[in-house]
Amino acid sequence: MITRAWWALAAPAVLLLLAGAGQAWLSVRTDDPVLGATTLDVTGAEIGSVVVAAALLAGAATVAGLVGGRVVRLLAAVCLVLAGGLVLAQVIPVLGDPAGAAQAAVAQRTGRTGAQVSFAEAAAGGWVWLALVCAGLIVLAAVGCGLNARAMTSRQAPGSEPVVQPRTSADPVTDRSIAGQGSQDDDTAWDELSRGVDPTDPR
Repeated sequence: MITRAWWALAAPAVLLLLAGAGQAWLSVRTDDPVLGATTLDVTGAEIGSVVVAAALLAGAATVAGLVGGRVVRLLAAVCLVLAGGLVLAQVIPVLGDPAGAAQAAVAQRTGRTGAQVSFAEAAAGGWVWLALVCAGLIVLAAVGCGLNARAMTSRQAPGSEPVVQPRTSADPVTDRSIAGQGSQDDDTAWDELSRGVDPTDPR
């Protein structure tokens, strides 16, 4: 199933990643002397552009794998693995340290670039977990695409088609029959000569 419908895993994942980049990945509440107690939502695009780039790479690899041959599908599988790994590299730090992931985005939004913003609370939203699931789907799609390319290789193997034996123009049985008939004609001619009859006489 995954071998034939690998693209059905990759395509929705790509669309969800592109849509989720503009959604809130983190919800933070500052505890800062300058900002005070402020609640902010940080989108995936503000955290980093890696997810968008990975989604575009996965989308291009999916299209190439659908229309390409065996070699193209192998390359598409490699690109899908790379895209899934990029998404994981962006998502895992956000889940592990939400406050640290939101630090640069909040500082830039509030005009405190380079300053350390204090957070009273930082929590990951549902879109981060959805991005994690999409990364897994892209990796599974890569496996299916690679297996599909391998199946194409086995179908195109030189020994996979039946060998057709060449037909010869000469039939051994017929040749033996003709040879036997010629031998009988020679014996009959010698018998006629031994009886004094000319075998070439058209009587």
